[in-house]
Amino acid sequence: MDSSKLNDWMQVVGIFAVVASLVFVGLQLKQSQDIAASAVVQSRTSDSIALRLAPLSSPALRSAQAKIFGMTEGELTADEQLAYSWFFWSELIYIDNMHYQYISGYLTEEQWSAHRGDLVRLFSDSFVRDLWEVGPNDFKQSFLAVIDQVIEEIDAGR
Repeated sequence: MDSSKLNDWMQVVGIFAVVASLVFVGLQLKQSQDIAASAVVQSRTSDSIALRLAPLSSPALRSAQAKIFGMTEGELTADEQLAYSWFFWSELIYIDNMHYQYISGYLTEEQWSAHRGDLVRLFSDSFVRDLWEVGPNDFKQSFLAVIDQVIEEIDAGR
């Protein structure tokens, strides 16, 4: 075999090696992306569980939620009001983050719908409405628009 044919074959082998290494790098990038997405989902899940378990560590919050869900929020003590207001603002910050992830394309419509349902549950309560009226409301405009829409829907259904 002459040297020009050997050179041609070496170039073909080199091209295949480059293509194979690019495919390998692409697969590694995909795997890294999948791992990162999984970590984000795990983080969201952990945050959601921590928020849902918060009443277990606070008797005042547990009592406040029992009264609010029992529609007797007029009987809330000062400690219960304080505990529930901190819980409310924490949950709202969490849902605001979920909304940002939704509009950024990281949450599905179905996932966001569950969080929007939490907003409906929260804003159906008169104590929460009072908190909302006096609160900082320093959320993103797009999230404020969602809250306004939820409040309008609740009021239209009453």
